[in-house]
Amino acid sequence: MTIPVSIELQHVKVAKRLLDYIERKLSKLDHFLPDIESAAVELSLRAGVRSLSERKVAQVTVRARGKLLRAEETSDVLRTAVDRAIEKIHRQVEHYKGKHTARRSVRGGLPRISAIMAAAPEIEIEIDDEAAADEIMRRKSFKISLMSEFEAVDQMLLLGHTFFVFLHADTSRVNVVYRRKGGGYGLLLPELA
Repeated sequence: MTIPVSIELQHVKVAKRLLDYIERKLSKLDHFLPDIESAAVELSLRAGVRSLSERKVAQVTVRARGKLLRAEETSDVLRTAVDRAIEKIHRQVEHYKGKHTARRSVRGGLPRISAIMAAAPEIEIEIDDEAAADEIMRRKSFKISLMSEFEAVDQMLLLGHTFFVFLHADTSRVNVVYRRKGGGYGLLLPELA
């Protein structure tokens, strides 16, 4: 089975040889994880960056049965950034396979995160720079899926983020899991005011 690979270029021109290389490298991922549905690569050039090693950016996103694996790398050579990002994806695939296999072997179920964190204190967000607080620096749209709290935590860890927005499988409402500074995870349950 061949994985559909989409490549988007932003402010950068690349040789067809590099595009073929990327498709060839990503098409091999299905040997490690057959659940992969698609892969997307974004190659870009950051303007206004002083360091040459951070100027060329390769971001790879792999969708596998409702899970997202994402890696971003920078370098002064685009092919190096691509290789590093794909290597990160390989490590994430191995991590995902290990978690997925371990999850199947657990008997008797796992405790619910909401029960574990019932006594978790509320968080406060402080913003020091008032000018930055008024300005939206980036907008990003994304798809959210129905999933359990444990699946959301797994997805957050796979992405390497400190929070993750998802639709709760039991309530069909938007929830957010986050990594707490003191350790463990939190679950935000938004309600209409």
